[in-house]
Amino acid sequence: LVSNSTNSTLVIVMGGLRGGEQAWNTLLTNVLDPSAADLALCIGEFSDEDNNVLNSTLYKRAKYVWTFKEYDDWGDAIDLLNKTDWRTTMLPSDGGVFGGVKGHESSGAVNGMIRWFMSGHIKELDLTKKYDRFVITRADHYYQCKHNVSDFQVGNKTLWTPHGEGYGGKTDRYLIVGNEDVLDAIDIYPTFFNTPRLWKKRMNVEMLIDEVWKEKNMKVNGFERVMFTCAVKTDTTRWRKATQPVPGVPGLFKKYHGEYAAVQKNCPPIDGNATG
Repeated sequence: LVSNSTNSTLVIVMGGLRGGEQAWNTLLTNVLDPSAADLALCIGEFSDEDNNVLNSTLYKRAKYVWTFKEYDDWGDAIDLLNKTDWRTTMLPSDGGVFGGVKGHESSGAVNGMIRWFMSGHIKELDLTKKYDRFVITRADHYYQCKHNVSDFQVGNKTLWTPHGEGYGGKTDRYLIVGNEDVLDAIDIYPTFFNTPRLWKKRMNVEMLIDEVWKEKNMKVNGFERVMFTCAVKTDTTRWRKATQPVPGVPGLFKKYHGEYAAVQKNCPPIDGNATG
């Protein structure tokens, strides 16, 4: 398909559509518009009657919508990688990277496999020829001030992630990467399964991402955080429930106070109109 758009950045939102309209509007106003970026969603399957998705700002704005099966046991998804014996050789050392596999908490496997599904769509549509930059993120961020992705130098294995929320590794919530490196940067699970030295390491998702990027000789740069993770009352989560209200945004809750506090140092205060 030939596109009329000349946008050279693609922002990919992966996982559940959490965080609500007030947060999603900040993605449009403070990221997509200043960056002249297209939007892709890589989300769980939904029905034709699912108004939560169909009526959402994100769905209406998205140029691409890719869906994946929501597995009861994400071990079934991992089996698509055609790796045998992983349940006996790798699963016993789990420190969070297999979250979503039956009996394992957190969302590491969900995270790893969604990236694998996403990679397939990028290849199938040949998007690395169409876009210069990619952002890989999630829906439940509130972007408190302008964030122009075009300002970031990419290429030569250079990656950008916001400071903080690394938990011993690199955050899995936001990544800026160039077109020649995006497939490598999201190739977390296949690299993990092909690198035996990592199998016995007890790691969370952030540590795994860090190890894989080191394995691939990626150069990871940090930038001042302008976004914080948030939730509305109706959101479901595999991990931490948000309970602290966000001042100036009625009905929105912050998930991690340290992350929110960092953003307050870097952005003007929220003035109640959701544009920061």
